[in-house]
Amino acid sequence: MEEALKFFAEDVGPSVSTVQAYRGTAKWPAERRVAGVSWEVHRILASAEDPFEVVAHPPGRRPWGGEAAKRAVGWKSSTPVTVPACTTLGP
Repeated sequence: MEEALKFFAEDVGPSVSTVQAYRGTAKWPAERRVAGVSWEVHRILASAEDPFEVVAHPPGRRPWGGEAAKRAVGWKSSTPVTVPACTTLGP
């Protein structure tokens, strides 16, 4: 199989590792994919310990994005996480 992937990659242009990543993402069962969540997020979350559980529960109120998915699996994110400033002091 590795040989076939290598030939395919050479024919169409991406690296073998990119083709392998696409292939791994394509293996997500259709019933476990989440509508509205991008292919890229599914690819990133595939490396989670329980990817089906993780993808079903996005962080916070916003839908999954690439940066949030990277943080969820422990990858370095190019966007720092910020905490809203406290507007009041006291107990």
